[in-house]
Amino acid sequence: MLHALCVLLAALPLNSPLQGDTSSTDPFTMAKWEMFKRGTSDGHLAYIRGNTGLRTLKERERFPYRVGFAVAFRKPNSYGLPTDDEARELMPLENEIDRAMSGKKLGFLALVITTGGMREYVFYSNMPDAVRREIKKMGTRMHGRDIRSYVTADPGWEVYFRFTQ
Repeated sequence: MLHALCVLLAALPLNSPLQGDTSSTDPFTMAKWEMFKRGTSDGHLAYIRGNTGLRTLKERERFPYRVGFAVAFRKPNSYGLPTDDEARELMPLENEIDRAMSGKKLGFLALVITTGGMREYVFYSNMPDAVRREIKKMGTRMHGRDIRSYVTADPGWEVYFRFTQ
């Protein structure tokens, strides 16, 4: 009996989901973060942390809305970037926003864009009305910082691919 089971398992195609095909996996659990450095239109450098694990997500069209949370730096350096201390101070804010979005399955973090005196956390979602309610509940001030947020259609994930290619 055990031999027959082994033969059956060996006959499974290599591209079987049992072999780890992550292309249609839950985007809330897909994480492979990479750093990118880009120039911006006004000449400032942009540092991008992108979840490149989402590149293989086959069902991107299920999440056609981009959600952004932007926070201005208190004292950016001459390149428009945060000091090391301020970058560390932003981690609890990022975690709280991520818990409000990913933790509640409202959207998943895809990009963190740092440039021009600000940092933006970019999520993709399929529940724009629920996200708007959560944004209203979160308010415009967190951890002593003003937060600007938006929800907009981005069915082709143009922003994601512009920054992660």
